[in-house]
Amino acid sequence: MYQSKLVQTILSLNKREKNQFRKWVLSSLTIKHEAAQTLLLFLLSRRVLSPNNTTKPLIFQRLYPQQHYDDLRLRHTVTIAVDCLEQFIRYDKQKSRAEGNYLPLIEFYQEKKMTKYAQQFIDKQERVFTKSSIQSGTYYYTKYLLEQQIFNVKTHGSRARVTNLQDILDTHFTTFIIETLRHSVTTISHQDLYKQQYQIPILDTVLSEAKARLDIPAICLYYYAYNTLKYPDELTYFGRLKESIEQLGHHLPIEELRNAYLIAVSYCIKKFNTGFKEYNKELFQLMQYGLESKVLLEKGILSRFTYKNIITSALREEAITWARDFIEVYTSKLEERYQYTYKTYAYARYYFAYGDYEACQVELAKIEFDDVFLNLSAKLLLLKIYFELAYHDALDALIRSFKRYLERKTTIAKTTRLNYLNIIRFTERIFTIARSDKEKIKRLKTQLLETKPLTEMDWLLMQLENKSS
Repeated sequence: MYQSKLVQTILSLNKREKNQFRKWVLSSLTIKHEAAQTLLLFLLSRRVLSPNNTTKPLIFQRLYPQQHYDDLRLRHTVTIAVDCLEQFIRYDKQKSRAEGNYLPLIEFYQEKKMTKYAQQFIDKQERVFTKSSIQSGTYYYTKYLLEQQIFNVKTHGSRARVTNLQDILDTHFTTFIIETLRHSVTTISHQDLYKQQYQIPILDTVLSEAKARLDIPAICLYYYAYNTLKYPDELTYFGRLKESIEQLGHHLPIEELRNAYLIAVSYCIKKFNTGFKEYNKELFQLMQYGLESKVLLEKGILSRFTYKNIITSALREEAITWARDFIEVYTSKLEERYQYTYKTYAYARYYFAYGDYEACQVELAKIEFDDVFLNLSAKLLLLKIYFELAYHDALDALIRSFKRYLERKTTIAKTTRLNYLNIIRFTERIFTIARSDKEKIKRLKTQLLETKPLTEMDWLLMQLENKSS
């Protein structure tokens, strides 16, 4: 029963939700089936739910101690328990959405022709809007619904000469623009990942109208996010997106701001990987802002991929002390299962940047990296160490195993695989080239500068310069 919908859903509840659900179950109004109530209270009382303490025979014995096991009866009880749980989930979600939302009360008093009380709650709702700093699509949609209720109150029982019809139209159209742009941003990302084409109705009109409404924070952010993805070579759009995030980000819910933010981060990474090295500084600044504003934390958790990107961008900017402080402060923000592995990797990167190659190798030897990208990064660090310390045999063996790894791991993207193969190829050629062969060194430098993708171009150029000096 451990894998059942009932148990898995209860496992997903947080502490607050469990406490509220326990009160819900204990209420005589919400559940009248004694065995289903007992089942739910038992599951909620366990500190740990496991396959061992949720077997069907064990659960049945607890519910019906004097009876022989009856699978049909147990399933019936579980169905009632699931229904009770899902009723609570609906209630809990509606309650959270209702905070600061007086529209149902306005509608109720309007239906009962109690205009005075309807107007009181209209005034309250308008004060909520005035105080709110969040101005997302949901904000404008709720405002549109309020304008409809205001219209109903104003025109009730008479033909009002002055109405708020223009406000209804404006809030409705603003909502439409924001939501169309938001989904258009998601559409471009999906098209890039899955090569699937989407048709977005009247998108050109929406973009034109959005451009005339850039004073609305949500429209501004989504307009520049869309154009950054659509026209990556138009650098102005990225600049405007970055400005919008920093200046207007507080007007979006944190989840939506995070999406816009990750678009800017992804843009910087792509630009850097295609040879625009100046974008690492932009990336590092975005990462610092993301940590300060907590936009990078999702429910208090920092993604391991973001953690790795932050370390990489900081060390590329030679912010070595900052990187060490980041490791100490933010490793605890990773999911617990990733903390040791990623901290070990981060310190390996830190020691390499600090020039302590022995300490770097000690960190890398502590653990076998299961993550493909950590494994690639670890091999790259060793490649650089063996090269710079002139460990001929170790370098030769590593190159062979590195190539085999790239061939074997079919999940590695073509561009990523090509990048690492280019690094290996130029490392081999630089290592074996004679210092006296100035012409060959010159030709190799030209080839280096023309090769893409090649994320380690700066390091390779530095090793080539060392050969020619």
